[in-house]
Amino acid sequence: MARICPQCGREFLSHSVSCPVCGCAIIEDGIDNSEQARKQRLQQLQSQRRGSSGVQPRQTQMYSRQTQTYNRQSQAQNPPPYTELPVRSTPVAAGPSGLSIAALIFSMLCCLSFIGLVLAIIDLCIKDGKKKICSVIAIIISCLWILFSIYAIATDDKPKSIGNAARTYFTGEQTAVSSTPSRDTFGLMETAEMNNVQVTMTNYRESYGSDWFSPDAGNVFVFTEFEIVNNSGSEVAVSSIASFDAYADGYLANYSFEALAENDQGQLDGSISPGKKMRGWIGYEVPSGWSNLEIHFKHNIWSNNKFKFEITK
Repeated sequence: MARICPQCGREFLSHSVSCPVCGCAIIEDGIDNSEQARKQRLQQLQSQRRGSSGVQPRQTQMYSRQTQTYNRQSQAQNPPPYTELPVRSTPVAAGPSGLSIAALIFSMLCCLSFIGLVLAIIDLCIKDGKKKICSVIAIIISCLWILFSIYAIATDDKPKSIGNAARTYFTGEQTAVSSTPSRDTFGLMETAEMNNVQVTMTNYRESYGSDWFSPDAGNVFVFTEFEIVNNSGSEVAVSSIASFDAYADGYLANYSFEALAENDQGQLDGSISPGKKMRGWIGYEVPSGWSNLEIHFKHNIWSNNKFKFEITK
């Protein structure tokens, strides 16, 4: 391979280390300094600079285009798996809490309205973002029940005897009036009145049952008959279970469904309209050796006063 001298430009054989004409050193420190070697090194340097600046050779550019075309065809034949896009959730309005609903239910139950009031207050104190309308309604209903109870207790009257409450008699030239003192307990065929409601215990009887219904060993059925007259301006609800309590010789007597089934007379259950009456029987199972039976009747669940009737054998 021939070499060209970088100084005089003469061409000579490649095995020479210096120019035979001008004596210029062609190979110094093992590096070929000939013109041809310099041009080769210059071309390599320019190629490296093109590669680093993003300019690719023609073959490389063609190969890149072919690769891109192949990738597009592959994607068209084998599409990527379906990816579900996230759905934007719409904020849901907060509803009433379970505590407020429970408070509303308890407030409607007159005897348990105080529990509803407490639950409603607790729910209002909890900051959970829930609606509090049910708790507000529960507080209003509970307060109305409480006001009604206070009014019923304040206007409540005590039972009084009818028919023999006052008696007029003559002593010589003077006329005196003797009045019977207030009583708590009434007997058979005595009428008690409270808040324009009159109650009379008209009869009672014992029974040992039948083959179908009979009391436990050592017990007996006791049936009592009552007449209730409603002279008030509102209806009076009567329940043989909820309105009456009985005590035999000071012990609570159990209401007996067997006695109710054994008795073929009318029972005391229903609502009495203003100006109307009701007559019926209630039955209890008591020890056969009983000597005193006391029956309490309450026509108003908000009242603390009761009609008390006593039977003594």
